[in-house]
Order: sequence, then structure tokens, then C-alpha cells
Amino acid sequence: MPIITNLKHLGRFQIHIKLIEKADDYQLKKLFGKCIITRAEMILHTGAIDYVALSDDFDLVKPGEQIPFYQWAFDAGVWKAKRINEENFYKSDNN
Repeated sequence: MPIITNLKHLGRFQIHIKLIEKADDYQLKKLFGKCIITRAEMILHTGAIDYVALSDDFDLVKPGEQIPFYQWAFDAGVWKAKRINEENFYKSDNN
């Protein structure tokens, strides 16, 4: 179980429901083991779940700053978070 070392490392990401349905349990457990979900919302018109989470893989967010957007990639058995701009968030492969 991961230990989140700083509660100010926040990020926002989306996963399309079809990807969740197809992904194997191992990959999903590894991903959700790297973060603590603080909010999850189903976005009906896109078919994706929009998450806000804490993770040491995310950048530090100072009070008043917008929570940054991320895209997760699973490579060689490891999940890596890449910060993306808001425009790419809605066009990402996870949607």
C-alpha cells in the first residue's frame, strides 16, 4: 500500500469506462494503488470518469492554484503520470 507523503500533490485525470471494462485487474490495482481518489464523477456525454486524486506522482498544488491535468501510461508494468494541458485532457487517449 503506497504512502502519500504530501497531501498537496493533487491531480485530475479521466479514464473512459470502456477502458475500465477491458483492463485487467492487475493494471487497475497498480494504478489505483498509486493514488488516493478524493472525487470521482461520471461524465455521461464523454463516457469517462473524471477523477481528482492525491499522488506523489503529481506536482505540488499551492492554495488557490487550479488542479493540474494528467494522463496515465502503463509501460513495462509501471504506471507513470504525465502532466498535460487542459485542452489535451479532453482529447486524451483515456477518453
